[in-house]
Amino acid sequence: MKTLLTCIGFFLSFNCIGQIYSEHDFTQYPIPIVNSDAWYKLDTLKMVFNVSIVEGHLRIEKKDQMLSAKEYSFAQGKLLALDFGEWGGGLYYKADHTLKQTFVVNGESVSTNNRLENYSFILRKNPVLTQIQGKHLLLAPGNTAAVVPYKGKWLFIQGSHIDPNHGSLSQLVVQKDSFTVTEILKLDAYALAITVYDDEIYIATFDGLYGIKNGKTELFLTDLFWKGLYPNSIAIDGHNIYVGMRAGYAQIDKTKMDVRFYKYGK
Repeated sequence: MKTLLTCIGFFLSFNCIGQIYSEHDFTQYPIPIVNSDAWYKLDTLKMVFNVSIVEGHLRIEKKDQMLSAKEYSFAQGKLLALDFGEWGGGLYYKADHTLKQTFVVNGESVSTNNRLENYSFILRKNPVLTQIQGKHLLLAPGNTAAVVPYKGKWLFIQGSHIDPNHGSLSQLVVQKDSFTVTEILKLDAYALAITVYDDEIYIATFDGLYGIKNGKTELFLTDLFWKGLYPNSIAIDGHNIYVGMRAGYAQIDKTKMDVRFYKYGK
C-alpha cells in the first residue's frame, strides 16, 4: 500500500465508521439459504459492519447506515463516490482551488457547477449533499460504491441491483486538469466493495466474489448468502478474505474458498 500511496499522492478516505467491536462479539452462524427464515433473521438485524486489517489484525467497526458520500482526498482535490440506490449517484470531483472552473473530462472541456447531477430530486434536502456543496464535476454517472488507488491511477466500482442486476469496474486517470474514465470490466452483479492485495483486485458484488490479476478475471464464488445483506468492505490478511456486511461479516479461506459467517451477538 505504501507504493500505491506514493504513486497517487496524498490519499485519505473518509467513510462513516463508528464503534470498534471484538471478534468475541460475534458468533459463527450457519450459512443460510437466501429468503429462508434464517436469512431473514440476518436481514432484520439493521446493524452494518465494516472490516479492515490494522497492524496485521482484523478490525470490525459499526458502519453508519445513513446515506453518505465516500470522500477520497488527494493532491489535486477530492473524489466523491455517491451511491443512493434507486435515487442515483455518481463519481464527482471537487478541486481544492475553487477559482479553477474548467477541466477536461474524456477529451471534452467541462466547467464546474453547483448543481448536483444524476440523482433524484427526492434527495435535495438530504444532509448528505452538504459534502458536495459548491463547484464540482460529474466524472462518471451511476451509483458509485467505492474508489481505490491503483498503480498511480484510480479504480472505482459502480452498478445497481435493480433489474437487470449489473456492475462494472472502471479506471480513472488524473493528469493535472484532465480526467479520463475507462470501463475495464462488466460484472454480472451490483459491485459493492473493492480492495487490492498483492497486486490482485478483489470485488464483492451483490451475491458474489471476483478476483482480477494480470488482466485475468475469475469469479471465485457466486449465488452467495449475502445477497440482500449488502457487503460494504473487504479485508485480507494473507490466508483469509473478510467481507463486512449487514448483521456481521464473512470469513473466506483463500485456498479452499470455504465460507463462514459470523453474526453479531450470541
